Amino acid sequence: MLLAVGLVVGLVAAALWMLTKGGGFRVPFAVTLMAMGALLALTGGNALSRSGSMDTFAFLGKGPESDDPYAGEGLTNVGMFLFVALPLLVVGLALYGTG
Repeated sequence: MLLAVGLVVGLVAAALWMLTKGGGFRVPFAVTLMAMGALLALTGGNALSRSGSMDTFAFLGKGPESDDPYAGEGLTNVGMFLFVALPLLVVGLALYGTG
């Protein structure tokens, strides 16, 4: 599901880029996929899930929610890298390198 959402976000971002800057669609789509894949790979995949509650936890004096025991929901950081970030990077590189 996360991979499909990443592809849809990449399509929308590339369409906006194409409409504002002009030119082709393939290179902007490839660059947005590579950027999203790199961002997910560098943040460990938990930047999006933690961003909504960081202020609340800081206000209450608690540590980050990623310190809680794993409850089995969602992907771990390694899973986010292997199944979401890496495919986005590979597809982006393949689209960028063709023709």
